[in-house]
Amino acid sequence: MSHSNSKKWTVALCGGGSSAHILIAMAGRLQNIIVRVWVMDSELEAFRKADDLLCEVSAPDEKDAFECRGSATYESDPGKVIPGADLVVLCGPISIYPTWMKGIAPYLEQNAIVGGLFLQGIHLPSMGKKLGFPNSTTYYGFGLYPFASRIVTFGSHVKILGAKTFVNICLAGPRKDEVIPFFQDLIVKLQARVVRVR
Repeated sequence: MSHSNSKKWTVALCGGGSSAHILIAMAGRLQNIIVRVWVMDSELEAFRKADDLLCEVSAPDEKDAFECRGSATYESDPGKVIPGADLVVLCGPISIYPTWMKGIAPYLEQNAIVGGLFLQGIHLPSMGKKLGFPNSTTYYGFGLYPFASRIVTFGSHVKILGAKTFVNICLAGPRKDEVIPFFQDLIVKLQARVVRVR
């Protein structure tokens, strides 16, 4: 990863959906990225019993298929996941974003980056302001979910069936120039490209 050779990242994932599974495997395999995941009490055992999480990536040409494995720490208390996080990813349906944002608000630190892989219909900066997020918070949102994926075994195995050629992303805040390189380097093997729209 070009940008992360010189930087350590702490990434906090909210939720246990397929995007969380993918990011645990992809980011959690890298030594300079610490991944923490906030999941429901009922999901903890499924995630914690696996040593690592397998992500299989299919491709039209079999020689382009690959897999990766990554690990994370899992908690049902956002107070054990969010403090110190450089980047927060909301990993699930937009209907639950307000709940997650209320949950992370007391623990979010200055200059954190907050957003989601699918942001249609949600305006995070105004919600963050209402909830008392620091003024230095950077926000991002992907216009479309980058992957076609399915969970094979909850907590331990996910499969990516395909990736979009490119996805748009909205950005606002002082660290906005760091967001695209971070995600681009994670998904570069998928031949997806993140495009800035503002």
